[in-house]
Amino acid sequence: MMADVVLSVQGLGKTFTARGTPGVEALRDIHFDLKWGEVIAILGPSGCGKSTIFNILARSLAPSQGSVTYGTGIADFRVGCVFQESRLLPWRTIRDNVWFALQGKHGRGLPVAQQLERVDQLLQLVGVAGFSHRFPHEISGGMQQRVAVARALAVDPQVLLMDEPFGALDALTRRHMQEELARVVEMAGKSVILITHDIDEAFLLADRVLVMTHRPGRIRADIPVPFARPRQPEGLEHDPLYHEIKLKVLNLLREEVEQHLRSRQEWVGSETVPREGDEAPRTQTQISSSSP
Repeated sequence: MMADVVLSVQGLGKTFTARGTPGVEALRDIHFDLKWGEVIAILGPSGCGKSTIFNILARSLAPSQGSVTYGTGIADFRVGCVFQESRLLPWRTIRDNVWFALQGKHGRGLPVAQQLERVDQLLQLVGVAGFSHRFPHEISGGMQQRVAVARALAVDPQVLLMDEPFGALDALTRRHMQEELARVVEMAGKSVILITHDIDEAFLLADRVLVMTHRPGRIRADIPVPFARPRQPEGLEHDPLYHEIKLKVLNLLREEVEQHLRSRQEWVGSETVPREGDEAPRTQTQISSSSP
């Protein structure tokens, strides 16, 4: 693994099996590298295996094939996770929820005063310092997700994993939280993998966008984002190049959805059940931001 790579995924595959039933192949032959300080967004149709990738990278699910290599030469490699819901402990205050992340092995050897100082710095960073003694039910959903980001950063992770963290929020709150996340990531200087189904969110936050096929999920396109971070939504919306790249991504996703619907119709109209993966494999492509 090269020195500038913090996480490397090679030949990753995952098949879910249950006794007496055919296996379901969720992922096939996934390859990508995440560099230090880089933000990658993984985008794809519903059911393509995005969350399966998240769970494998978070080390809560074992792959069936391939490997994930975490930063060579780092004895205590840490991954911070932000989920679709905040998963805050309702009986703990906001401050104590973030502090909870440091009360295990990640806070070992660090005096309590220093732990709490770090917690307060993170609450300040994500903009909820004034609510540190409130309980989760006393703050909004957007603020709960800010606390979840602070908790994930508390362990000082080398990689921050985010699984559609703003999907449950209303449109205005989601836009605001996307801008806040861009600011926090820039200030914290973390490497990030963002799972999303929102094209605008992907191009607002990421340096590269990986577009996935339908199940079994593969990387169909690796798209560099040619705009410097941090970005403003208004700036992107008035940039012709942004709309050109966005149209290409929409076309890729549309092709995947249509391919899936065709395969479903063929399955309904046939007498035999096709095996998972019978469709012709698509080749991973590289889309240049300057291509016509």
